[in-house]
Amino acid sequence: MITLDSKTQYRIGVVSDTHGTMPDALVEALKDVDIIAHAGDIGKPLVIDYLEAIAPVAAVRGNVDQGGWAFEYPIHEIILAGNTKICLLHNLEDLDHNWRDKYQCVIYGHTHKACFEKRNNVFFLNPGSAGSGYSTSAAILDIHNDSLDVNFIPI
Repeated sequence: MITLDSKTQYRIGVVSDTHGTMPDALVEALKDVDIIAHAGDIGKPLVIDYLEAIAPVAAVRGNVDQGGWAFEYPIHEIILAGNTKICLLHNLEDLDHNWRDKYQCVIYGHTHKACFEKRNNVFFLNPGSAGSGYSTSAAILDIHNDSLDVNFIPI
């Protein structure tokens, strides 16, 4: 579990499916965030190095993340931002069956489709693909007290 410093407001950069690329626009989009959550399909470890130059990174591995380097990343990670417990994973099929009782937000990737919706009082956020897809995007998740707001950023 990654616990962020205690405060009332957090700004989380959310990316997924970079597939080994690091677009310049992504660097600009993620400045001034407290942490970057990468929801898998990193592609190459160099992507994480670039992201860590911007802010601390929480990352999980996706289905294209293969080889020795990829195994240092878990299938899922928990981020605690104040009272907001976030589950970070690549594929929603890997979400445990007790998610309604455990998390306020689930961040995932895999589909390359940007999405922010509420299901059973839990927010689900997919930032889209930052590296490939029909339209590339990332997201900024702003948490103020227990309120969540998302802005999608075209890349």
